Amino acid sequence: DLEAGTARVKFDGAISPRVLDVISARVGRDVRRYYDFDALEAGDGDANFGPGWKFEKLSARVRVPRMNSYGVIMEDGRARVELEPHRFYSPEAYARVGDNFARGTYEHNLRTHEYRFLLTGRLRPLEISPWFGPWWPNFFERLEFPLGPPDASVEVTGVWRQGRQSKLFVYGETPRVLFRGAPLDQTRTRLFIRPGHIDALQLSTASGEGTTHGTFTYRANLDNEWESLDFAAE
Repeated sequence: DLEAGTARVKFDGAISPRVLDVISARVGRDVRRYYDFDALEAGDGDANFGPGWKFEKLSARVRVPRMNSYGVIMEDGRARVELEPHRFYSPEAYARVGDNFARGTYEHNLRTHEYRFLLTGRLRPLEISPWFGPWWPNFFERLEFPLGPPDASVEVTGVWRQGRQSKLFVYGETPRVLFRGAPLDQTRTRLFIRPGHIDALQLSTASGEGTTHGTFTYRANLDNEWESLDFAAE
C-alpha cells in the first residue's frame, strides 16, 4: 500500500550471508561474533512492514548446512524463526555438532542480549565450552563418555558476552562414564550450574554390583580453579 506505506512480502530462496552486515549496521554491533553462516535457504518467508515502511515482523523456515554459533560449529541446522525489532525467537530448531545433536527452542532479546535455550538431545559438555568460560571445561574435562554422548535435557539462560550470568538446569543419562578414569555404569543426574558452581541435585550411578544415590556441590575460585567438593551418598 504505497499511500499508507505498508507492505507484506512473501519469499522463498537463498539468503546471502551479507545480510548479517546489514543487520550489524542496523543494531550497531557485529552480529557475526555471535552467529555466522556460509549459506541459508528460506521457505515460507513472510515479512510485515507497518505504516512508514516500519519493520514489524519476519517469519520463515530456514535450513543452514553449517553455522558458527558463538564459537561452536553446528551442521544440518533447520528451524522455524521469528524476528521482531528487538526479539529473535525459534520455536522449532535442530542442529548437530559432530555426533552430538539437539532440538528445541531458542529466544534472544536483541536489546539486552538475554537468551534462553530449551533443548533435548545428546551432548558431550566440552563441545559447547566456547559458550561459557574456563570454569566449564575445568570441571567437565574430568568426564569421558566412551559409548557416545549422554542423553540430556537442558535449560540454559544468560546474557551473551557476560558468561558469569549463565545458569543451567540439566538432566543427563549415560550407560557409561569415566570420572577421573574411574568407570561408572548407568549414571543419571540432575544438575544446577552457575559459573564456578555446580549442584548435583540428584546423582544415581552403578559400578559392578554396587549402586550409589546422592548429591554433590562443586565450587571453583575466581581463577576458575578447583576449590571444594561436598559429596553425600548412600
